[in-house]
Amino acid sequence: MKINELPVEIIHINYHDEHEGTVKFRTESGNTYEAFLWGNTFEVGEKRKIELSHLNLHFDWEVTFSLNSSKEKRLEKLTKDWGYIGYGQIEQVNPVIACFGDIWLDLGNWTRDEKVIGEFIYWRIERLEVI
Repeated sequence: MKINELPVEIIHINYHDEHEGTVKFRTESGNTYEAFLWGNTFEVGEKRKIELSHLNLHFDWEVTFSLNSSKEKRLEKLTKDWGYIGYGQIEQVNPVIACFGDIWLDLGNWTRDEKVIGEFIYWRIERLEVI
C-alpha cells in the first residue's frame, strides 16, 4: 500500500452544508473509518481511491515513542467525529511517513533522524480528513 492510494467503499455521507461534511468508508480489509471532507463529492456504495491527511495539535517526543510498546498498527476511534489515536510504525523520514495498518499518513517534517525508521509510535489525530 502506498500513501495516498487507499481503495475504499463509501458507506455513509453526512453533508453539513454544500462544501463540508463527514464520510464513513470501509477499507479492503473491512475496517471502517470516518473522516472530515471539504469540497469532495461521494456516493454511498461508490468504490474509489481516496487520499487522507490529518490534523495533529500536540507533539511530544517522549509520548510519541513510548506509548506503543505493544507494537501495534491501527487507528482507535475517539469519541469526537474525526478523531483517532494512531498506533503505527515509521516507514520513512523527510517527510515522516507512518503506517497505521490500513492507513498511511504523512506526519510532517518533525525529524530527519533515520534511526527512527522502523520505530513504533503513538500519534493523536485530532481530525482525519479526505483531501
